[in-house]
Amino acid sequence: MTSSDPLPFLFDAALLAGGRSRRMGRDKAFLDSDGQLLWRRQVGVLSACRPVRLFLAARSDQPWEHLDESLIRVDDPEGEDIGPIGAIGRCLALANRPLLVMAVDLPNMTADFVLQGLLRKSELGARGVIPRVGEQFEPLCALYVPQMLPLLQTAIAAGKYALQPLARSFVGEGIATAVDLVADELPLFHNANTPADWQG
Repeated sequence: MTSSDPLPFLFDAALLAGGRSRRMGRDKAFLDSDGQLLWRRQVGVLSACRPVRLFLAARSDQPWEHLDESLIRVDDPEGEDIGPIGAIGRCLALANRPLLVMAVDLPNMTADFVLQGLLRKSELGARGVIPRVGEQFEPLCALYVPQMLPLLQTAIAAGKYALQPLARSFVGEGIATAVDLVADELPLFHNANTPADWQG
């Protein structure tokens, strides 16, 4: 099976683009990435994986213009800033099928890794797939499945917004597989949080 072969299960995808970008000092979604806005670059990566639906999870106050009709806007929860867990929960509830999640600030991520490193390791969409480096998970480029939604919602209701404990519980409950990254995959997860990260 090659990366161009269709996947044997249906899935949706969500680009998480609503972060406050405080350390960057400007909205990361609108950074220039080789002549195009970063969020458009990331939409291209996810589109190349051929999801059924593609969600754009973002704040309601972000200045989106000329969105493709194929993108489905999902507003982040209003009020307290709870981080990405709120957007993931909303998109997973809408999907009601496996959901590929990717943060906007992973400028090196490729469709080939997403297809081969995540989606094709998911047991036909029956289990989630979360990359891992040592003991640390990478839950912002991962495959979520509907069985995770109750745990997500329970954590949100309890005010527990950290994704690392949730990722461990997903693996412990047998509803996700941890995929250990090898050395040449680590640059794909370079996270652009500050101007130095972006230039580096």
